[in-house]
Amino acid sequence: MKGLLMKNCIYSLLFVLVIVSCKNKTTQRSENDTAKKSVKKSNISYQNPLFSQYVDYLKSQDIKVAASNTNAIKKFVELFKGKDARTCDTAFLIYNKFYKKMTESLEDVNEKDSIDLDVFYTYKNGPKNIPPNVIDYVKNLRDNGFDILEEEGSVYVTQDWDFVAKYYYDLVSPSMKEFLQEINIESKQLYLEDGSITIAADTLVDRAAWWEQFETKHANFIWKDEVLATKKEYLNVLLRGSDNTEIFYDRQLNEYFKKAYLYLEKKYPGTETYKLAKPVYELLIQGKKTEADNVLEQYDKRGLLLN
Repeated sequence: MKGLLMKNCIYSLLFVLVIVSCKNKTTQRSENDTAKKSVKKSNISYQNPLFSQYVDYLKSQDIKVAASNTNAIKKFVELFKGKDARTCDTAFLIYNKFYKKMTESLEDVNEKDSIDLDVFYTYKNGPKNIPPNVIDYVKNLRDNGFDILEEEGSVYVTQDWDFVAKYYYDLVSPSMKEFLQEINIESKQLYLEDGSITIAADTLVDRAAWWEQFETKHANFIWKDEVLATKKEYLNVLLRGSDNTEIFYDRQLNEYFKKAYLYLEKKYPGTETYKLAKPVYELLIQGKKTEADNVLEQYDKRGLLLN
């Protein structure tokens, strides 16, 4: 996924040994008013000296050591406890960039140290069959906000979104919390594996509609570029299928996508997603694949899809 969830595509973007709360001064109006003064496309401005101070601190941390993430969280609390939600959101983007970089670095360390993470998925008789060094390694990862994930036959280090939930939901704005909650949900059930769509047709539609509705509801969201990219990505899959879940198979519309379209038409008839899907699906239902592809080509030219 090119947005927030798949290791090979993103995303995933985007945690405080002490639970604290930023002052929840922002209503939707105040959040929007503040956003108007921010840099376009959610570029982070470091005019607030606290941001620069935090960036400098993160640069001092060893990204190859899992505990550095815990240090980053403690510093976040020290600098931003009690600050307004918009400031906390901006600081979170700074933190998440560090968190994501750490995740990639720890994956490299894992490979160099020859830690066999595959044993967590290949041993069937419990922890007693897992080498002690692997148990200790994974425990250290999990204690500091990371986890391991198996995807397409490979096991790798990933961000722990439950860790984010535990330590950051009370710090950020309501819109950022809503965003992170969705990321957490989707990270537990990735929509694509080995080129095949792995979620139910109605779930795919729900996600496409959710991202569209979130973008509309939070037009000035600080991470709006990521929201737009994820919305476009789900729309692209809904209209094109994937490598191993083809939308048009054996000269007819795949049953999976028939279910998706019927559900979309019934539940989300007023959405942009439905309006864009309708001409494509009506052509595919008639077996007119070339004509449907022409419509998709026009969507590509308009920048509506991410592929």
